Amino acid sequence: MRILFIRSIHTWLVLTLAILLISCGGGSDDNSNGSTLTNKARFTFNCDLNGLNAVFAVLAIDIEAVGTSGIVWGGGPDPQITGVIGTGDVNYFTAGTLNSATASYVFTGTNDFADFTNLTFPETFRVKWVIAGNGGLTMVINPFGIPTTHSCEETSSAYI
Repeated sequence: MRILFIRSIHTWLVLTLAILLISCGGGSDDNSNGSTLTNKARFTFNCDLNGLNAVFAVLAIDIEAVGTSGIVWGGGPDPQITGVIGTGDVNYFTAGTLNSATASYVFTGTNDFADFTNLTFPETFRVKWVIAGNGGLTMVINPFGIPTTHSCEETSSAYI
């Protein structure tokens, strides 16, 4: 079940990045209209946090897709690295902010999990991202304890 979820979030992120590639005209590392592709995108969502109006809870998430690789070692008693081979896998590194009328949070994460820090009160917690239909996202707060869920709707996306 977990592997299927990871594949679904990876598929969603890859498709979203591909859609951005098409809709943003390619993107570039210097944020101009050049032809160099980028592996970073920013998504903004309006979120419903315990019934608060979505206008007061804005999630901004930056996603960077990084391909994984394997190292090739030479032979002998003191081998040297002779090459690097892409494995075809991708890790998605996330960072961003969540701001509501009553609190502000920052977070970083990898793939479908992120660690949040409350900037208003001293607390940290883990969030699991669950992709919902039609550009939506569900945040599962404390996924390994007593979870609570909050739904978010995408409002914008762009290469960064």
